[in-house]
Amino acid sequence: MNIIIVLANTIKVYSHSLSPQLLHEWETCPNPLGLCHVCQSSAKPLAAFPGRRLGTVVIASICENQASAATPPPRQIVAHENPLAALTMDCEGRFLATASQKGTLVRIFGSRDCDLLAELRRGANSACITSLAFNMTGELICVTSDHGTAHVFRLPAAAALAVTSATSAAAGGAGTATVATSPCSIGGTTLSAGRPIRESDLGSIAVVGGTNPTSPDSYVSTVGGLHGSLSRKNKQITGSRSSG
Repeated sequence: MNIIIVLANTIKVYSHSLSPQLLHEWETCPNPLGLCHVCQSSAKPLAAFPGRRLGTVVIASICENQASAATPPPRQIVAHENPLAALTMDCEGRFLATASQKGTLVRIFGSRDCDLLAELRRGANSACITSLAFNMTGELICVTSDHGTAHVFRLPAAAALAVTSATSAAAGGAGTATVATSPCSIGGTTLSAGRPIRESDLGSIAVVGGTNPTSPDSYVSTVGGLHGSLSRKNKQITGSRSSG
């Protein structure tokens, strides 16, 4: 267990002891948001934080034994052209998700080789991304913004994760998504490209932005591999699929 201190231009890691010792110190670009995510997995203790160049992310091991030959050097990812707005990792430290201040794209990278694994388009209009969060298995990621929306994306299976594009654009309370999955069946009805999804199709709905499940302000739904948003104003979402 370590103590991580995030400063305006520096990340410092100290040992958690009666007399804390400085273990690591890294310079960053101006970091007014205090961006830093710590993966506390005992098998892979990692920290992700902005690099010295705008739009880059550094993934570094925060093992207490910094002299260990098994400790890999910090790795840098050129994630975005614009300054970072949010970053997070899954609980196992396998995936890194990033968003820039432009707010239209969320990119998923592998923490091991730093390859781009998926690119998720939240929408065409700029937005301030307020949070990124993986579920426990790392299969889903939720993206919230100052537009008052939450978008949920399903990532490809970890074993077969490859560069994949997904689109979810909120317009008039409705959302669309493109995901690389086969058609699914709900209640004997097969969902196909362009077919509107009715409320009766939704097997599970998570309430977003409302505490009353009978009349929420907004929903985010997951139906098989199909995702989108549903608002009280427009009681349908439109789903589409692609083979790529």
